[in-house]
Amino acid sequence: MSSEEQLVGASQEFPGKEFSRAREAQGLSFDQLSRELRLPMRTLQAIEAASFDGLGGPVFVRGYIRAYARRLKLDPVPFVTAFDACAGIQEVTATVRAVGSVATTPARQSRFLMRFGTVLFLLVIIAIVIWWWRAQYSLEGVLIEQSSAPVAVDTADGNTLILPPLNDPEPTAAGVEQVAPAASAETAEEVSLNLDTLESAPQKAPVEDEAPVLAASAVSVESAAAEEVAEVEKSLRIDLTQDSWLRITDAGGTSLFNGIAKGGSDLAFEGREPLSVVIGRADAVARIEYAGVPVDLTGVSSKNVAHLTLPRVSLQ
Repeated sequence: MSSEEQLVGASQEFPGKEFSRAREAQGLSFDQLSRELRLPMRTLQAIEAASFDGLGGPVFVRGYIRAYARRLKLDPVPFVTAFDACAGIQEVTATVRAVGSVATTPARQSRFLMRFGTVLFLLVIIAIVIWWWRAQYSLEGVLIEQSSAPVAVDTADGNTLILPPLNDPEPTAAGVEQVAPAASAETAEEVSLNLDTLESAPQKAPVEDEAPVLAASAVSVESAAAEEVAEVEKSLRIDLTQDSWLRITDAGGTSLFNGIAKGGSDLAFEGREPLSVVIGRADAVARIEYAGVPVDLTGVSSKNVAHLTLPRVSLQ
């Protein structure tokens, strides 16, 4: 039997009036149902009239009947069954063939790749952590080596002082106090040179005129020695209770100190005025003096960092 003959037979016994009564009971119009179901009005009218010619094959008619029945809150199964019975359509069940085996190789491969990627990611994270730790450890070692190295300081008179390391319990007092003996030695050498020059000079003046010359030379030597002593007395001294970063430069741009000074250190520096001083931790300074006069850091500290210049006129 062809599809058209089946639809003609179904139109003779299909209960299409049930759709009409349900639609009228709910007060629905074909226009409203057509918009909601997105079906042409002639399709809905054909279902109620049990006239299925021109609606397509039985498969399409079943879909129309189900959609229309659900919208009208009717059970679509009896209407579909009635349509199949009227049209003489028998349900055909397809034979299910057993599948011999299911290939699982792709799934196993995907699981293996996922596990491999996870392990690789964890190894990368561990490597990054180890690299960061070693970098921090090596940086700490470099800082310790720098802090334990001796510090060279150029003074204004051209001498170079070698200060002990910051971890030395008595860092710089002995080294700086050696300036005076060095200056005295240089002064003695200058006196001896002046005396040798005077002795080797030709005798152009009377003997009695040589005494004032020698006296003047002695006076100049004494004044030079006094100036050297005065320069030593005008040194900068800093006592620290805790570790602090210091940068000290003189007027000529010579760096007297640039680094971390250890707590408990008693530091002394000399240089051409004015001295530029930066203290990275002002509260770590127990005492700061310039030329024997205490220096107040209260007005020159900002956020515990002190910036000050030390000429003679700036002494407190």
